Amino acid sequence: MQINCFTSLASPRQGARGNMPRIRKKTDQTVKNAITDGFIRQIQTHAQRDAQKGVYMDQSYLRLQHSQMKRWVSPDRSGAMAHVTVQLHQAASQPSYLEALLDHLLGGCSAKIHSAPDGQTAELYSPDGENLASYNSHGGGWTVIQTQAEHQFQSAAAAVYLRAFRAARAEMKTAAAAASASSINIQA
Repeated sequence: MQINCFTSLASPRQGARGNMPRIRKKTDQTVKNAITDGFIRQIQTHAQRDAQKGVYMDQSYLRLQHSQMKRWVSPDRSGAMAHVTVQLHQAASQPSYLEALLDHLLGGCSAKIHSAPDGQTAELYSPDGENLASYNSHGGGWTVIQTQAEHQFQSAAAAVYLRAFRAARAEMKTAAAAASASSINIQA
């Protein structure tokens, strides 16, 4: 059974592969808004601290990155996933109930749902057609699928971090070399 809550000329698969210019444009703008000057400074501070500790991408940096991504980039999956989960449980006994209610619950998302007596599967898509999550009653429940915007954000943040980390390590080497050169005492 497939239930769609939006009308689109493109299939959900096209969105998932990133063939839709609308998604790419939206992704670029979303990431640009999330990678602020303040966030870049925070990344650089974490990279410098981590370089001093000799640790690449310490947990505190990863928490910062995840928090920023969740706040500015990640779609709100939880509400739609919760609604689909409830409906999947109802579908086993009342398939018509699922069809009647799902349209009103997904907030512009669509779901491709398969419900059978031996289990259920579902794929949750954004209004733009990107796959946001999948569900398998035999495979541990929900699996979140990274969107293009989330991937692009993480790549951009990692690039800023890498540059700052390398700069901090280079500064440390230069300082260590200078300290070593000034402490050499050659006696004849």
